Amino acid sequence: MQEKLGISDTVVAICQDRENWQGSYYELGMAFAQDLLDQQARLHLLQYLWQDSHLLGVLKAPNEFGQPWQSLGAVETTSGYHSYGCIRLDDTCTIGCGTFLSQVEEQLWLVLYIPLAMLGLVYAVDYDQPVTHEGNLWTFEVDKVLASIGRRIYHEIPFTLGVMGEEASASLLERLMKKLARDSGLLVPELLFRRMGITPHGVRSLEGLWWTGGKEGKEYHR
Repeated sequence: MQEKLGISDTVVAICQDRENWQGSYYELGMAFAQDLLDQQARLHLLQYLWQDSHLLGVLKAPNEFGQPWQSLGAVETTSGYHSYGCIRLDDTCTIGCGTFLSQVEEQLWLVLYIPLAMLGLVYAVDYDQPVTHEGNLWTFEVDKVLASIGRRIYHEIPFTLGVMGEEASASLLERLMKKLARDSGLLVPELLFRRMGITPHGVRSLEGLWWTGGKEGKEYHR
């Protein structure tokens, strides 16, 4: 057991295997107005994210798993730079994850991702079906964790819009705005719903952030 890391030897081995980092990502992407976040604010955003109770990190590369976590003060804020760590999906399931910042037009995206190869180690990923709540039921369980992380970030630094799903941050913000009324993988500020003239739907947090795919009491078991 890598006690100081908070993860088992098995998890270390899984995270050291580069094949488990290949393929597409299942993401929580959060879009911020780029001009509102200077370098200090970006550093705080990344540090605050990695301090979430679901996350452990960080490292610069998968081959560093098994070594002590780096100080969060050393987290790189350069766009496109990846940091690596682990995410606890529940009390018995810990796998690898990563983060990066990405500048797209006037938006700065903060992305937390889990490779589908990692998720395939703990869930029955059906690649013949859409990686959605309808095609892969396990996505609801993962989204519950990601939505919780997103709500915590929103409370600290409100974002324009959050999105969850396979390669979710690859969609342009303008395109996502057109899906507010029907997409089940969004984290939408209540003021945005009002501005767009759309009735809020899903589950509302105390901060006024709506998870459009949330349904009270719904559970999924592996």
